[in-house]
Amino acid sequence: MNLYKTIRGVIDGAGNYFFRKPDIEAIFEERLAICKTCPLVKVTEGPDGPVSYVCSTENTDPETGIKGCGCDIDIKGRSFFEPQPCPLARWEEVHKEKIGKKKDNKEPEVFTSKRG
Repeated sequence: MNLYKTIRGVIDGAGNYFFRKPDIEAIFEERLAICKTCPLVKVTEGPDGPVSYVCSTENTDPETGIKGCGCDIDIKGRSFFEPQPCPLARWEEVHKEKIGKKKDNKEPEVFTSKRG
């Protein structure tokens, strides 16, 4: 993934984190449920339960040998620019079922650069 797509994905995910919409949150919750079972994800615990989930570069999938990407799941899980890929391709079914493509086949239907 090139630097532009990475930066644009982070900006999109951060915007969707701060300006939450029900349709985006529904997809995020599905992605997060997948991540909670992933060997790459590191959970930071707080006094009231999990505080953050990170696809840790310290963790390796025992079956494939793939390392985590280092992304914060709260941000990456809400990014719909290109959509940001899971290193183990575990989000693909969510993408196929929920996101879809526009007629020009460039941006997911839930992607929006306008907040409101």
